Amino acid sequence: MHKKVIIESLKVFGVGAIIGLIIMFFMESNNLTIPFITGVITLSVYSRENLFF
Repeated sequence: MHKKVIIESLKVFGVGAIIGLIIMFFMESNNLTIPFITGVITLSVYSRENLFF
């Protein structure tokens, strides 16, 4: 069960990071914290909905 949760969390974080990279591209920004922050926000929203943690 724990392995499945970790894999699912990494998938969700990766999707959030990709969304952050797209936002960073359109903003023409070099700030690499944007993908990290959007990944964390996506993971926190997803985990709140599914009660992983």
